[in-house]
Amino acid sequence: MKIKVAYLSGFCMGVRRAVNMVYSLAKTNAGKKIYTYGPLIHNPKVLENLDKKGISSIGAPEEADKNSIIVIRAHGVPPQVGKDLAASGAEICNATCPDVMKVQGLIKKYAGKDYLVVIVGDKGHAEVTGLMGFSNGKGIVISSVEQISNIPAGKSGIAVLAQTTQDTKLYNDITAKILVKFPDAKIFNTICKSTLKRQKETTRLAKEVNAMIVLGGKNSANTRRLFHICKNLCADTFYVEKARDLDMDKILKYKKIGITAGASTPNWQIKELVTALKKSTHKKRFKILEKIDALIYFIVRTNIFIAIGAGVLSYMATKFLKLQNPSLLYPIIAGLYVFSMHTFNKLFDKTLGELEDSTRIAFFDSHHEEFKILSITAMACAIIASLLLGFPAFLITLIASVAGISYSTKFFPKNWPIRRLKDIQMSKDLFVSLAWTSVTVFLPLLGYKGVSPHPIPLFLIIFTFLYIFMLVFIRCLTYDLLEIHADRMVGRESLVVCKGKSFTKRTMVYLTTITAIMVFAAAAYNLIPGFGYFLPLLSLYSLLYLALYHKRHFSQEITFDLMVDGKFIIGGIIIYLWTSFAG
Repeated sequence: MKIKVAYLSGFCMGVRRAVNMVYSLAKTNAGKKIYTYGPLIHNPKVLENLDKKGISSIGAPEEADKNSIIVIRAHGVPPQVGKDLAASGAEICNATCPDVMKVQGLIKKYAGKDYLVVIVGDKGHAEVTGLMGFSNGKGIVISSVEQISNIPAGKSGIAVLAQTTQDTKLYNDITAKILVKFPDAKIFNTICKSTLKRQKETTRLAKEVNAMIVLGGKNSANTRRLFHICKNLCADTFYVEKARDLDMDKILKYKKIGITAGASTPNWQIKELVTALKKSTHKKRFKILEKIDALIYFIVRTNIFIAIGAGVLSYMATKFLKLQNPSLLYPIIAGLYVFSMHTFNKLFDKTLGELEDSTRIAFFDSHHEEFKILSITAMACAIIASLLLGFPAFLITLIASVAGISYSTKFFPKNWPIRRLKDIQMSKDLFVSLAWTSVTVFLPLLGYKGVSPHPIPLFLIIFTFLYIFMLVFIRCLTYDLLEIHADRMVGRESLVVCKGKSFTKRTMVYLTTITAIMVFAAAAYNLIPGFGYFLPLLSLYSLLYLALYHKRHFSQEITFDLMVDGKFIIGGIIIYLWTSFAG
């Protein structure tokens, strides 16, 4: 089975902006009750998470407390409702989509010129209700070519506008017929660019596949339109709110499946659907391929692959530091430590995990006790093994282990602004990178018992630390970009949440460029062996897999995980080959 995901699936700009505003308010106004005027978005999972945070929906201004915050959702509200909300005494946060605001402004302008405003949209939809409020009684709503007859003849001026999520083809058909009947009518294409592109891409994809899956809330107007577009082009089209709603037995017969999603559908739900589809294909594959695929899935999902990556990083560090015959305990301890910490976080940070990858969390939940024992055992083995390397190595392993466990543990007093280390802004990426670097660089340094031909220069130690640190830090930023919505929902203030996607992407580009220059220059000045000439490929590789992922070239998350952590293994292979054949 081949799976293709529409590039523009997931949150649109207006929804993303509204969701970000609400979660930012929840973070900065802990003492205030927050309401949304109507459901914030048409997605049950997001609304469920908001409810858990005490953010509820109201249908009238008087339902809110005076000392509260009311958020006007992306659809907007009629002017009178806005005045009533302001008069309620509550603080008002206007999260109306900027594209909707432009349509509101146009309607107000032409209604003020005594034009008849014709809104092509769904009567009763929240956005259309809000738009009608700006027409000052001089507007009508139509939703089909047949309803053009409802437009009264003899009007001196007619302005035609669209609901921002309207079907492009339908709007063009309606406006063409209006111009035949009313040649002087002013036509405004107010369908937002995101909707236009999403519909265009969905149309293209529906023509290429055997079946289409439309993912999104059943109350979402824009998702329903995507469904109708797909249904007209691809007879076998399925409309589901979540992965478990899909009948996998029916899906197995299709060779090419396309996926598109509404503007209120978060990325993690798309990931969940793709993973579920890939797992369902096992039934139709050859036994040997099924076993290989299941093995890869197991290795990646159980954190074994990331542990191998950490072990390879430790091997790379020993070659940078030019240690002679380094102990195998270095990569083993590094791998055990990383396995233990990542498993521990998956077991005890379920809320975030469910949003990022619910299938992985379900797997961990079903084997909770086994993974708990494995995590503790791995940590104990790492600490015990470090004793064989001497007290300094034991101390660094012990400190890293305690720090890893305490990161998510509430041990600060209740009246403090932070309860856990993870509550510190942008701390996760920094702490994770430091922890990895401690066990991959400092552990070999402190535990080395061999005889180096020369003392290890300080600048080489600094170089190795910085290079390994930045490789891990770039990995963390990569996942931050992909998990930004989940981070916001659980209140985790990663770099991308605090500084934004553009800043984070620029940071990644700068860091990858710096690492490439660093390692190439170190090789050029004979500070490290000649394998340094080839390691800049890892920097290019980091940008490549991120670009490919954002273009939806990976049909499932397991492939992306292999790509991201495979970078470390590629680096280890480059160094091993150079050492074996050129060293």
